[in-house]
Amino acid sequence: VDWCEATGLQLIQILPINDSGQDPSPYSASSSFGLHPSYVRPKTVAEYYKTLCATDISDLLAWISDTQATLNAKDKVDHAKVMEEKTRLMDAIFDHVGLASVMKDQGLRAWAEKQGGWLKTYAAFKVQLDKERQFNNKWFDCTTWGVKASQAHALVEEGSPDWIAVSRVYFVQYHLHLQLQTATRYAERHGIALKGDIPIGVTRCSADVWAQPNLFKLGFNAGAPGDPQQDWGFPPYNWPEMHKDNCLWWRRRLQHMEQYFHAYRIDHILGFFRMWEIPKTGGPGCYSPSNALRENGLKNLKAIQTASNMMICGEDLGDCPPEVGPVLLELGILGLKIQRWCEGHTWKYPYMTVAASSCHDCSPCRLWWNQEWGSAEGWFNFFCKGKGACPGGPPDWVSQHIQKLHFDSTAMWTINPLQDYVDMWESLRSADAKQDMINIPGQIEGCWVWRMHLDLDDLIKASGLNTLINSMLREAKRGVAY
Repeated sequence: VDWCEATGLQLIQILPINDSGQDPSPYSASSSFGLHPSYVRPKTVAEYYKTLCATDISDLLAWISDTQATLNAKDKVDHAKVMEEKTRLMDAIFDHVGLASVMKDQGLRAWAEKQGGWLKTYAAFKVQLDKERQFNNKWFDCTTWGVKASQAHALVEEGSPDWIAVSRVYFVQYHLHLQLQTATRYAERHGIALKGDIPIGVTRCSADVWAQPNLFKLGFNAGAPGDPQQDWGFPPYNWPEMHKDNCLWWRRRLQHMEQYFHAYRIDHILGFFRMWEIPKTGGPGCYSPSNALRENGLKNLKAIQTASNMMICGEDLGDCPPEVGPVLLELGILGLKIQRWCEGHTWKYPYMTVAASSCHDCSPCRLWWNQEWGSAEGWFNFFCKGKGACPGGPPDWVSQHIQKLHFDSTAMWTINPLQDYVDMWESLRSADAKQDMINIPGQIEGCWVWRMHLDLDDLIKASGLNTLINSMLREAKRGVAY
């Protein structure tokens, strides 16, 4: 937020932050409500109880500081280690404060009561998941569990054998909520909007599938066509079943999300029109439905559109049927354009568009330039006509020109990755552009571990880059009343 204020940027888009368990992919959601424990700040939690309970936490703070230094020394995110260490720290804080003191906190109790069904179901799911891992070799598919969600009340009752484990889940989720809400309010005070991200599906090992299996086509996996086809592993939605209560599951999900975000991105919005469905037992997939796509998309999107006041943005990339664009326009939902994947004429983009120089599923612009030289040369000869031969690198002035095209675009919003902004200033660039990649679709190894080589505090002090971005935004009249 502080860096955005320094540069004049007014919106931060983040990847999904829902709990995905041990899977580092933020799109492998195991809950559509629970936040990922890896994002909690143990130091803030310890200080909370120092104030609330007047307890000595000096040993805890020293441990937290040492752990933080160790994890921050890594050049990539070690998801498993982060989860391990933060779990140990949060358990230590919980044990130090004590079950009774944690659960008599009026703030936590009021919050837990307000969260209603999702929190109890999620806590029961987490507790039962730990049990299933010990004896069920198909624990990753909660439809195989011996305990059903209808029996969850017995697990979460105060005084039950699982009450301490349930309380730990409440404890972590409460502090994740407090910390995210604090960040949201800080952003609002500084005039910065936050945009969240909703994965198109949830995994088979999720609180949602466990609690409401009827809402999912459990005999199929969602995916995408191709050679080979992509099998994403999660079950497609059972839309007819969802519409029986006017998509209440979706509406609750979005209303919950609204307390943190001002806008949201729907991952693979094409799934609201049709989904590539692959038999769970294997074999070729097919699109479902295969017709009436306009009617299907309108019905599904209209059901969720009024659930919140958040601005909706759709990721409409890939094999996009012609019905999608007109429906998004009719409903006032922004589409997405990645310059290298379309004609690239940013000055002709439809207004109801998010213009982006790249995204988490493709290479940042500097890496693209080096990996796809032919495409980069074609881009340069068209967009930088008269500036000589296409340079290698590219030099930072080319990166600046790419961002200027997006700032000046006719799109309502331009949202660009941090890597592309940093590459605008030569001395701030990472040593190896290949290390700036976040995800390679269809690949597991090396994905979702990117960590920026600069500390944000250092980026805030980068006055040359910050002034440049600020002046470019003013010239483009973005954020200026006119």
